[in-house]
Amino acid sequence: MKTSIKPDISPDIRVKWQRIVDLLIKEMDVKAAFIMQVEDDRMTVVVSSKIENTPYVSGHQFFLKNSFSEEVVNNKEYFVVDDASIDPKWKESTAIKAGFNYFQGYPICWGDGEVYGTISVMDHNNNYNATNKKGLLEEFKIEVEQDLLLLEKEVEISIEKEKRKIVEDELKNFTPKEFISLWEGAKAVLEYKRFDEAARVIFDEACKMTGAKAGYVALLSKDGSKNEVVFLEAGGMPCTVDPNLPMPIRGLRADSYQSHKAVFENDFMNSKWIEFMPEGHVVLKNVMFAPLNVEGQTVGIMGLANKEEDFTEFDSTIAEAFGDLCTVALTNSRRFDEINETNEKLESFNKSLVERELRIIEIKQEVNSLCKELGKEPRYIESK
Repeated sequence: MKTSIKPDISPDIRVKWQRIVDLLIKEMDVKAAFIMQVEDDRMTVVVSSKIENTPYVSGHQFFLKNSFSEEVVNNKEYFVVDDASIDPKWKESTAIKAGFNYFQGYPICWGDGEVYGTISVMDHNNNYNATNKKGLLEEFKIEVEQDLLLLEKEVEISIEKEKRKIVEDELKNFTPKEFISLWEGAKAVLEYKRFDEAARVIFDEACKMTGAKAGYVALLSKDGSKNEVVFLEAGGMPCTVDPNLPMPIRGLRADSYQSHKAVFENDFMNSKWIEFMPEGHVVLKNVMFAPLNVEGQTVGIMGLANKEEDFTEFDSTIAEAFGDLCTVALTNSRRFDEINETNEKLESFNKSLVERELRIIEIKQEVNSLCKELGKEPRYIESK
């Protein structure tokens, strides 16, 4: 799961994490245990075991550079320091200044792989017993990451509920014209066997409902590296880009492929996505991409652009609905192709059987004729 919004740690989770670090102190026989969060170039102590005469209390911050945590965060892997006092590399470490020479820690990551921070233990001197129990520390690392996943899921559900409410409110104001657009799109799925014909009708109706003036429908290539354009509508705007140029999966449309959801940008020409736009491309005021999903995989994309007003969450829901219609049309088209291919094979097979049967009859007739010439009885009964 990839969530752009990283939620705050709830009070209940903090209480749970506090119990974890307190348990680590007891079970690993160390002087200190922590869960920390990385923020830019700093580490923040989220929870700390109860220890006296130390700066590492909840809320304390220190620079990531020259710290033990730097190795964990940058390399995203387990790291241990047996005795920092004998290694000049750590002479500037704040941990040494606080009297800690032993350290071991694991990275804690969000569901999308981004590092949240670390879970670690420290001691004044080398602690072989704690090193031998690193499996326990790893188990708690996994437990904390499960908490992060749960928080992300809660945020995702909250966002989806808000979107659904917006859509439900908009649906109450649906006009007959908008219902007709949905009907025309659905009807195209039934009327057209060819995907390009059905997709064009569905795309046009999506433009009517969202207000988009330009766009395209494209399918993922067999090797999954690029889009193959089915058709493109420039909306009357000048566009000198060669339509045969490859359309790699990158930029904003890559987000739609990865999330399997509609995404949009209302200030495209000033966005970070502009670097991916080829020279001569039609000017894009705003852009929306809706995926064509088959069994959980995005196999194509519908692009919509240049709406006079900004695209909205309601527009994205409508675009996803038309994307689903395109998916049904694509599935139907491929099934028709498979049926036609099967029928052609059957016809070819039947033709071969008939030709073979006719040839057998000819051979039998030739054998009977030869038998007559030799004054013998015909070997085969001739059909009348």
